[in-house]
Amino acid sequence: MKTYHEKNLVINNRELRYRGPFRTEDIFQTINKVLEKKQYSKREKKTEESVQPEGKTTFIELRPWKEKTPEVTLMLKIKMHLQNVREAIIEKEGRKQKMQQGDVLIALDAWLLTDYEHHWRMHPVTYFLRAMVNKFLYKSREDRQIMAELQSDAGAVMAAVQGLFRSYQPKREKGMAEEAVKRIIAEEAGE
Repeated sequence: MKTYHEKNLVINNRELRYRGPFRTEDIFQTINKVLEKKQYSKREKKTEESVQPEGKTTFIELRPWKEKTPEVTLMLKIKMHLQNVREAIIEKEGRKQKMQQGDVLIALDAWLLTDYEHHWRMHPVTYFLRAMVNKFLYKSREDRQIMAELQSDAGAVMAAVQGLFRSYQPKREKGMAEEAVKRIIAEEAGE
């Protein structure tokens, strides 16, 4: 991936917390399906794993990205922290299933990376004026659409993972989880 001169943080540390049974591979498959659907290139930045008496702790950082134009790239930074993870046998719908049990924290940042400075039509004065107008006066329709797409992509990842976690809960608790998903979707829509 190339170097960018402007890095704009659009979504800062949106968190999703979960405690209960889960399958680590389900979390990855869910995230990967959304990223593939949204046409992101996958990249794993960091993986750390340690074992303590309370259980296994894993930290994973993903940095998927999507190049919109040669000057504009969308990047998500997805940090997953799995703590106190132990193997467990969970009974679900009358069947016993092997799963993990523990705490999950997923934090997401969304970045808009631009490099208009090296665009062949951007002379230093034009570059400066465009940056000032975009920052203080008016964002172009194209810039607003790209920002909206980035926010939508980030929301899709979080909603998919939230839905996965909701599927692990007993049926009586689904009402509360559905309310949480509705709240997340409303936040993304800016309501």
